[in-house]
Amino acid sequence: QPPPAQPSRARPTAVSRMITPLFQPGAPPTRPKGVVLVITLFILVLVTLVTLSSIRGTLMEEKMASNLRDRNRALQAAEAALRQCLNQISIDPLFYPQQAPAAANSPPLWDVAASWASNSNTTTEINLGTTTLAENPRCLVENINTIPGAISLRITSRAVGGAPDSVVILQATYSNE
Repeated sequence: QPPPAQPSRARPTAVSRMITPLFQPGAPPTRPKGVVLVITLFILVLVTLVTLSSIRGTLMEEKMASNLRDRNRALQAAEAALRQCLNQISIDPLFYPQQAPAAANSPPLWDVAASWASNSNTTTEINLGTTTLAENPRCLVENINTIPGAISLRITSRAVGGAPDSVVILQATYSNE
């Protein structure tokens, strides 16, 4: 019998080295060279960005809900004050001090900030018995009568919600005609 063929001891050429597969069956596994760490860090950064974005969105929704709640408080207080002023005027039209409407070339009284000051004699403070408002609502009564002997009034109420920047102004008219 012929002797078994001996493996060739020829040195591999540069071309044979380039096409040698990285993973050879039966070869011991190679150690990772940091690729898994880089991929893990990249995924961690993406998860962190998504989390921060959702937290930011939640905070914005909380602010919007708080502003809406303050505005609703102001609206309800303005409605209650307007209703109270109208009820009192229907009993006694001269109960509140009446103002003449503003001149044609000047802003209306209800649009002037000084009219709503707590020391103003043009408005009346309405105590609703609540502590959730920044300040008590106020009523302004203007005599808009154009017919002699008749009573025609514009009642304006202004209320501030829990925050000083949530302001609601409502108007109604009262007439005995």
